[in-house]
Amino acid sequence: MFITYEALNKPLKDLSANKGSSFDIIGKGNTVLYTCVNGGKRKVILKDALYTPSLRSNLISVSTLLEKGAKVYFDGDKAVVKTQDSTEVMSVVKLGKLFAIKINYPIPETFIAQLNQKATTFDTWYHCLAYTGADTIREMITKSLVDVRGHLW
Repeated sequence: MFITYEALNKPLKDLSANKGSSFDIIGKGNTVLYTCVNGGKRKVILKDALYTPSLRSNLISVSTLLEKGAKVYFDGDKAVVKTQDSTEVMSVVKLGKLFAIKINYPIPETFIAQLNQKATTFDTWYHCLAYTGADTIREMITKSLVDVRGHLW
């Protein structure tokens, strides 16, 4: 979710990791993430995030994190992102060939009662997790990255 946003006058093209493919960058701004770290919630603001609606997933550049002063530590299938003062702000787990941030989405109070009465469908998880495939969602469940108690698949 962008908290500030500026559309670009002319979309930019950037190269994808897939050979020969590219994507459009149509805007930029600041965005907020709520991450899960050691059982707690952290608010992380990513400045100058690029809006690329044609990409399937949201991506964070490790090199940009480093340029902005963050510290990133990889250890096997896990990684940790820390601020300059060594505060842990992101916990990351490898899923397939990518690393996924443990996200804690804030739930508006108006929807809490409805969520307690009705199971969340797979379609809802699919959209909330940025169109992540079924295999990846199952892997996230296995690694306890999402809470699925009482949810309908």
